[in-house]
Amino acid sequence: MENEGPTNGADQNSEKSDLVNQIDNLLWNIRSTAGSRFAAAKRLERRDRSLTSLTAFSSAYIIILTVLPYIIKSSQSVSDRINLVTVAMAVVVLVSSLLQYSSGDIVNAEQYHRSALELKELRREIKAMRGSLSIDQFIDYSAKYSRILEKYSVNHDDIDYLRYKLENPSEFEMTKWQIRLGNLRLRTANSRPVVSLIFVTLVCGYVAYFSIFAANPAQPAPPAARPAEPDPARPPALHRAG
Repeated sequence: MENEGPTNGADQNSEKSDLVNQIDNLLWNIRSTAGSRFAAAKRLERRDRSLTSLTAFSSAYIIILTVLPYIIKSSQSVSDRINLVTVAMAVVVLVSSLLQYSSGDIVNAEQYHRSALELKELRREIKAMRGSLSIDQFIDYSAKYSRILEKYSVNHDDIDYLRYKLENPSEFEMTKWQIRLGNLRLRTANSRPVVSLIFVTLVCGYVAYFSIFAANPAQPAPPAARPAEPDPARPPALHRAG
């Protein structure tokens, strides 16, 4: 019986240490999940703005190309090319509108944002009670964390977790090359709307330039006037001496 006291104390210290480690892991998981979902909300908002810009500019280019043949008198072949490009841009507007409508980026971004706010509030509550948290309370907070994740039907992508890692490189001991490759991946991710907008703009500018150039081709310069040759049948004029 005399040896039970130190043994019980050591067991209690071991259990408390395990509980502290579990609390720290839970806090870290909540923080990383909240940060990733904040990043996901920003990503979806940015993608929605890009699709909106693509649709708006493509619609404006369609109007410009439709009016262009009436402003500049061009040949039938040039008009046919303009009509073909106009149809292609109409398809771009249709596809971008369908993608924007079906993806529901604004709704999902709102869910990501609300989920991150709830997770952040839960983390503050756990940190406030970290020193006096019991095992039962820890289990309750873990269940709250799971319920928040189940409450929202969306989940962030790997690219969102990558953004969180790049924003906190010291936590993950990332090297400079890992940071550079990660930033490169972030720049190329979800850039298709922007690339499409640049491509559509270049095509519209080329068609407009080609239409103007074909409608007003450069005229060759007129030949230089040559001096009149003397008529051999006409006698030369005589000059009087002063």
